[in-house]
Amino acid sequence: MLPNLGGDNSCAKHNNVVKLEPPPLGIEKPLFVVRRDGTAFSGSTQLDMQLEEINPQLAMDISILEEEIANERKWLIANADTIADLAVRLNVLQSLETEIGDLLTRPLDEITAEDLDEILWRHSYILDEATREALKQVLADLKQSIIDLQKELASLISNFGDQANAVSDF
Repeated sequence: MLPNLGGDNSCAKHNNVVKLEPPPLGIEKPLFVVRRDGTAFSGSTQLDMQLEEINPQLAMDISILEEEIANERKWLIANADTIADLAVRLNVLQSLETEIGDLLTRPLDEITAEDLDEILWRHSYILDEATREALKQVLADLKQSIIDLQKELASLISNFGDQANAVSDF
C-alpha cells in the first residue's frame, strides 16, 4: 500500500484474499484473508496443507509408488528361498522409500532434475518393471512441479518489476 503524498494512508480500505486454485480439483482454497483499514500489512503465516491439495497428481503417483514398493517387498519375501540377492533388494527398496520421503520434505526450489535422475539411476536397476515405472512417474511429476515453480517465480518477478516501474513512473 502506498501512502499519499503526505505519508498518510488512513483513508485506504483494502480486503485482500489469496486463493489456491489447483486446476484438477476445481476448488478455491483461501490461503490468506487480510483486511486493512488505513494500515500497511506486514506479516507471515504458516499453512497446514496436504500434498493432495497442492498437487493431486503427484500425491496419487506417490501413493501408487508406495503400493508398488509394498507389492515388490511382498513378492520378494514370498519368493525368498529362490532369490539369491534378497537382502540387497530389500535394502534397495528401503533406501528408495527413505530417499523419496526425504525428497518430499525438501522445498521444491532445492530439488534439481539431476537429484531426481540420480535417484532413478541408483535404484532402477534392481526394481521390477511396475515399481520402476511408478518411480519414473513420480520423478517426472516432481520435475514438472519444479518447472511450474520456476515459471511462476519468473512471472511473479516480472509482475513485481512491472508494478515497481509503474509506481516509479507515477
